[in-house]
Amino acid sequence: MNSPPAEGEIIVKIFQQPLIDNLDDGVIFVNNRLNIISWNKKFELMTGIDWGKVEELKMTS
Repeated sequence: MNSPPAEGEIIVKIFQQPLIDNLDDGVIFVNNRLNIISWNKKFELMTGIDWGKVEELKMTS
């Protein structure tokens, strides 16, 4: 079961995402549980992976 997003995760998605999407670099955000909470369009282009396919997946080494 997915837990509801933390306040910080909501802030990133609503307010910062448009700014992040306009960066020239690929950016990825994870929470303290290493779940992917956001990434920008450049990172999507770099990896070729659509954001919807990785949301809430855990980052591993």
